[in-house]
Amino acid sequence: MKVRSGPDSSAVRRIVNEAEHRLAQVAVEETLQELSTARADVLPRVAQSAVDDRQVFVAEQKAQKTEDTLDGIALFVVQELGEELMCLCVALRDVADTSGQR
Repeated sequence: MKVRSGPDSSAVRRIVNEAEHRLAQVAVEETLQELSTARADVLPRVAQSAVDDRQVFVAEQKAQKTEDTLDGIALFVVQELGEELMCLCVALRDVADTSGQR
């Protein structure tokens, strides 16, 4: 570091200790180098973990189809149970009618 000669150069020289300044500068450079290296290590992982929108869409469609299928099965079961219940009611009514006619 060059210090200007002049009336206030001795004051500056007392404030800025070149050895300490060099150590601080080296620490900053080492930290920046470490960050640069860490960034280089992280960037490929981030790029690899990128999600393809089509894969997300296909997965969502499959999930929706499964849900729709389950809803359809539930509706089918309800309809079947309703029909069986109606058959039982008709059968019970017929039995009650035949019992009352005797």
